[in-house]
Amino acid sequence: MNADLAITDSAFMVLIWNWLQRAAITRLSGLEYLRELILQPDTREPGNTVWVMASPVSAKHNLTWLSRQGIDVPANCVYLAPMYGKEIKEVEDTDLLQMLEDLRPQHVIITVGGGTQELLGLYLKRNLSYLPSIHCIGAAIAFLSGDQIFIPVWADKMYLGWLFRSISEPRQYIPRYWDARKLFALMKRYRNRLPLADELPEL
Repeated sequence: MNADLAITDSAFMVLIWNWLQRAAITRLSGLEYLRELILQPDTREPGNTVWVMASPVSAKHNLTWLSRQGIDVPANCVYLAPMYGKEIKEVEDTDLLQMLEDLRPQHVIITVGGGTQELLGLYLKRNLSYLPSIHCIGAAIAFLSGDQIFIPVWADKMYLGWLFRSISEPRQYIPRYWDARKLFALMKRYRNRLPLADELPEL
């Protein structure tokens, strides 16, 4: 709700909306968004983008992949995010805040998990003395770098990313996607109206 732009990353949501409203919206996946983002000259310029990585292992995979794309990321433009914890409602990271104040990059690309990255992005947006472009891309880069299961372009365009993830780690992803079935009832009931917090079921 506090983002300047939210992309239509959920294929399930797009399918439901187009069926209910009879008015097509186009899906823009996180993978597609990232591919376009890293083609922009200002994003590729060394020192102009800070990458917030989920772990040292993720950083190694992601930086190797970025290097193969011709993107040189200086060491001082990589931030290893700490474990912010689960079931949190707010994120605070003064170390990252100070790093960004010192470097003042034009772009901040956050690659930590969904649910946490949005809180971190909002914290930065509210507390930085200037406003860079803050991109919450989650695991998108991991599907390209090999840090997680590789998802080819054709599978992403055919809305099959969920299947690749489920096959790679069924215990983690099958329950998650099964819970997503509740989205249908929510969208059917509320359509384009935002439900109140106390109207939402437990997901």
